[in-house]
Amino acid sequence: MQRKCYGKNLNRFIKMEVNISGISFNDIDQILAIENKINKFPWSRANFLSSLNAGHKALALIFNDSIIGYTFFYIVDTDAHLLNISIKRSFQKQGMGKKLLTHVIGYAKLSGATMMFLEVAVSNLNAIAFYEKLGFIGDSYRYNYYGTKDKEDALLMSLRGF
Repeated sequence: MQRKCYGKNLNRFIKMEVNISGISFNDIDQILAIENKINKFPWSRANFLSSLNAGHKALALIFNDSIIGYTFFYIVDTDAHLLNISIKRSFQKQGMGKKLLTHVIGYAKLSGATMMFLEVAVSNLNAIAFYEKLGFIGDSYRYNYYGTKDKEDALLMSLRGF
């Protein structure tokens, strides 16, 4: 007997070939389209351009020639700072975020980093659970870290000894 699958998102039943590549200034429009749909406190075009101009590492997760996820991070000595990681909503909960973040962790390790840290909004329970599954722990809070009008605290998380 053949099983039928029902649901609006069947991507998880298909083996997807995804690639990771560097981000250029030409990719910012695709990234902004994702950022503005999924983040409560989205980065602006200026934030992304500033990060690229500062020389931060920027990687895109590519499926069928389209960006479905991205990350911005930097490494200083033995510390890696994850600035932004996002996956297009229709590709979330399919291992794409894990694929991208484990790639970043591997890159950081090869670059000599022994610790990675990040900030995440305290209300973003899905993201906190995701980071915890990968071994990150909550260290402290950054009060009133997000937003200009409606302030929200950030949980500072770290992954050590990788």
